Amino acid sequence: MDFGNLIVNLFDGETKGLPMDILHDLPGSPSQWAGLLMTQGDVQEMRALLNQPLVRDSSTAAVFLPGIMGSLLGSTAGIGGLLWLNGTVIAGGSINLLDLDETGEQDASPDVSIVPVGLEKSTYVKAVLRLSRTCCLYEFPYDWRRRLETSAAQLATAIERWSAARPHQRFTLIGHSMGGLLARTFVVLYPELAERVVERIVLLASPLYGAAAVPQIFTGETMQVQLIKSLSEKNDVVRMCASFPTCYELLPPPPALFPSGTAYPFDWDLYDARDWNIPALRQDLLDEAAVFHRMILGADPQVETWQFAGCNLKTVVGLSRILGKDQDEEKHAFSPISMSVGETSGDGTVPLWSARGKAVHHMHYVQAGHQTIPSDKAVLDDVVRLLHGEKLTLPSVVPLPLPERHENAYVGTLTNMVNDIQHSLRRGGLSVLDMRNLLFRGDIVE
Repeated sequence: MDFGNLIVNLFDGETKGLPMDILHDLPGSPSQWAGLLMTQGDVQEMRALLNQPLVRDSSTAAVFLPGIMGSLLGSTAGIGGLLWLNGTVIAGGSINLLDLDETGEQDASPDVSIVPVGLEKSTYVKAVLRLSRTCCLYEFPYDWRRRLETSAAQLATAIERWSAARPHQRFTLIGHSMGGLLARTFVVLYPELAERVVERIVLLASPLYGAAAVPQIFTGETMQVQLIKSLSEKNDVVRMCASFPTCYELLPPPPALFPSGTAYPFDWDLYDARDWNIPALRQDLLDEAAVFHRMILGADPQVETWQFAGCNLKTVVGLSRILGKDQDEEKHAFSPISMSVGETSGDGTVPLWSARGKAVHHMHYVQAGHQTIPSDKAVLDDVVRLLHGEKLTLPSVVPLPLPERHENAYVGTLTNMVNDIQHSLRRGGLSVLDMRNLLFRGDIVE
C-alpha cells in the first residue's frame, strides 16, 4: 500500500476516520488526498514514522483515550450521519443537535441518537500510528459530552471484554487531556479491576485540577465558541456546553480541594451559579462537579502514573470577574490572567498547577502546545520507551524556555478563520487547520 492509500485508510477505515465531508467529491489520487488531509510537515513526519522498522510487541497492550471533542460523534437513527466534527453541521447552524437533556445523559433532540464512532484523527493520527507499530493498541472513543463516570463504566466493560481472551494481559492507559481524567476516574471507581489489568497510566497534558479557561466557555469568550457562533447565528454554543456534565467536571475544584501553596485562580464562588449570572449555567451540574472532584482527588488508587506536561507557553492561569451592565441588565465577564514562562506557565490550555498532584508519580516536561503534545515526537518517543521499560529522555524539571512556539495560536483573525472554513466547505470539506481551530484549547479572544 502506498503512502496516500495508507493515510486515507488510517483516516477513513473502520468508521474511525476523518469526517466524510472531507472526502466527499475530492478529486485526484489518494496521494493528493493525503496532502489535503495533512500539512506538509505532518506528511514528512508520517513518512518518517512509516520508514521506521516495525517492532510491535504483542505482549504489550495500551488503551488510547482522547480528550474532550477528540472523539467523532454520529447519529445512528433519525437524522443520521456524522455530527462532530462536521463542517456542514456547524456552518448550517445545527450544532445544538449535540445538546443533552436535563439528565445530562440523553440527547435533547428526539431527532438524533448519538454515539461515538471513532477518534478525531487530525489530532491523533501520529499517536495512533506510532503506538500501533510498537504495541497492541486499543482505541477507546467515548461520548465526551456525558459524565466521566458514565464513560468509565463503558471503559470497564470494554477492558473486561478485551482481557477475556488473554486473562494475564495488562494495559497501559494513555489519556490525552480529559482522556487522562477518564483514566483516573476508571481506576478510582473500579479499583479491583484496575489492580488486575492496569499496568500504568500515562497522562498527556491532563488537567487533574481543571483548566482556568473553562469558565469562559460559559461566557462565550473562547475563540472556538466565537468561531462556531460566527459560522452561523443559529449555533448557541454556550447553551450546548452548559448541557454537558463534562464541561463542569473540567472546572477547577472548590478551594478546599485546590493544591496547597497555589493561589486559587478565581475571585468568585465558582460553585454558586448565582455568582456567574449566566442563565444557561446549571446549579445541579455544578453541585455534581464538586462531588466528582471530592471523589477523584480524595482517592489514592495504587496505579503508577506518569504525566507529560507542556510548559513555557502563554496559558490562562486564573480569571478575575468583571461586573458591569449591558442595556440596564447586570452582566458578568471574566478577565484572564496569563503566564508564559517557567513554573507558573503551562501548555496554552492546562496550567502546570493542574498537571501536578499526589496522583502523579513521575513528571516530564516539553515545550509544546496542548493539542500538539499527543503528536509531539519527543513525547511519543518517551511513551514508547516507557512501554518497553527504557530510560526516558524528556526532563523531569521545567526546562528553560525555547524561542517562542505558537502551537496553540490560531492563525489569522476570527474573520479570516470563518472565511477559510467557508472556503474549505465550498471545496468539499474542512482542512486540518480548520479542524484544529474548531477544537477547544482554551485560547481567549483578546
